[in-house]
Formats: sequence, structure tokens, C-alpha cells
Amino acid sequence: MNTIPTTFNPLLTSYTVAGGAGRSKKREGGTTLILLYRGGVVDRTSLLDTLHGMDVEEILSIEPSKDTYQLESLIGQFPRARWILLHEPVNVGQQINIGIHEASYSLCFVLWADYQIEPESLKTGIESVEKSTRPLCVTPWIFTSRRSPLPVLHIPAFHKSRLKVLAVVPQKEEALDLFPFDYCGIYNKETFIRVGGYDYNITHPYWQKLDFGFRSFLWGERIICRRNLHGIAFDGHLMEDTTPDDSYRLFFLKNLAVVYTGDRGELPWQKFLPFYIRSKGGVFVSLKEFQAVRKWVKINAYRFKMDSQTITELWEDPEE
Repeated sequence: MNTIPTTFNPLLTSYTVAGGAGRSKKREGGTTLILLYRGGVVDRTSLLDTLHGMDVEEILSIEPSKDTYQLESLIGQFPRARWILLHEPVNVGQQINIGIHEASYSLCFVLWADYQIEPESLKTGIESVEKSTRPLCVTPWIFTSRRSPLPVLHIPAFHKSRLKVLAVVPQKEEALDLFPFDYCGIYNKETFIRVGGYDYNITHPYWQKLDFGFRSFLWGERIICRRNLHGIAFDGHLMEDTTPDDSYRLFFLKNLAVVYTGDRGELPWQKFLPFYIRSKGGVFVSLKEFQAVRKWVKINAYRFKMDSQTITELWEDPEE
């Protein structure tokens, strides 16, 4: 396991930034659109044309592939776009960390290139977020191409000491959301950096998102799902792989095992034996991992505002 980051650190891999010569003059507020790719054929010209039509200030395209044969022509066509060319593969959380680090604006809207986008609806939603009080992240309502709402709202609960995360269709105009569905949402750059972004050590997407969400709430931040942020359709795979693995071990220690004492968080030694028994790992590996997380918790002790049990007990919609 790499050292757990105690501060925001997006520069763990090398990359090149190209384009952006004709970006809008930087103004107060504004939004950077961060595009992610996960394989398959994407008509970049058509997609960027659509996004440029929204009159956004900046577009960042995170390019995980070395195949950049289109890049030269795209730079000429879309002067407000920049391309981040990764020199080696990194997980999605780290791609977002890099994109938000490079973003020129205070709001960063993370989108996948295979989403279907309604420019006017999306633009209206972005403008509403720009004008409102800004939580750590605002997540959108997402529909299928046939206009059926997707279960993008995440609610935590404990059942017999086991964590359960329910994915449901949003019912209210605004509701607390444990983590962004498919990483998609408008992130507040300053707050995102303050909570450390996504943990690159947690490579499994589900546990990486869950770690980000729990840490955000444990440290007193909020993630909100809003109905007026919409205009996105997705017909892809919805089932999350929630298999416990090495990523789960790290998520568990950093979030579920932490005890809140009233003014700080602690990972007491009494938690080691239950962790070791449940993790089914070797004793020396488990001990090393436990010590590393215990050190991380100690460094960040006074950033904790509650424990995981309190999060679920106090979970309620802002409207109530």
C-alpha cells in the first residue's frame, strides 16, 4: 500500500496539457467541464460541439489513451478546450484529482463522454449551482434515454453492524447523497482539495467513491442531489461491484473503524483484532496496514466531526 495522502496530491503521475489558447477570459465563478472516457467509440467532435454550445468557460478532456491522432485538428476547432494526456494508466479517482487540480474555475462538473446530454437543461442546472450556497458536490438526476429516472441517490444504513448502502430514485427536489453516482457531479474545487480528493490507493471504483463520500461527511462536508441539475441520460451498466477486497480493507479502517471521542477521531488498538479476523489477511500485512491508517487518523484527528454510525443516525433530507 502506498502512503495514505494527508493532503491533496494529484501529481503522482506525469501528464501533458495541450490546447486552451482561446479559453474565455477568467471571471469570478464559472465552471470547468471535466470529461472522462471509459472505452468505446465516442464522436469527440460532436460532443465538444454540443458542450461548446453551452457557452461554458472551459472544457478539460482527460485522455487515458496514447492514441491522440485527432488531437491536432480538435485543438484548432475547440479553442476553449484543453486535453490532459496521461502518460500512464491511473484510476478514475486520480483522473478526477488531476482534472480538478488543472481546472481554472471554482466549480468542476465531472461528466462521462458516453452520457447523452441536453445542453439547455444542463446549462440551466449549472447556472443554479453557480448562484447557490455550494456544498462539496452537487449530483444530478440522471435518466435513461426513455426518460426513466435512475436510482442515483445513495443512502447509508447499518443492519446488524453491517453497512448497507441503498441506491434509490430521488423523490425530492434536494436530498443528501452519500456519494456521486458514476463519479458524476459538480464539485467545489476548494472544498474538494481541502478534503483530499479521491484516495488513489483505493483502486476499486465502488470503495473509492464510498471512501470519498464517508470521509466528506465525517469531516463535516455535504454532498447534495438536486433535481434542477439534470439533462443527462445514461443507458449503460448500473450494477456496482461491491465485492470486499484490499480496497474495502482500507475503506473500512479509514471510515467505519474510526471512533469519534467528542472532539476528534481515533483508531484505537482494540479495533485491530476484529479487523484482522474479518480481513482474512496475514497478521504482519494487517498490522502494517492498521498502523499506517492509525497514523493517518492521528494526523487528521481534529477534522473528524462524527463517526460512521452517527452519519446514518442523523441522515435526513435538508427539506425536513
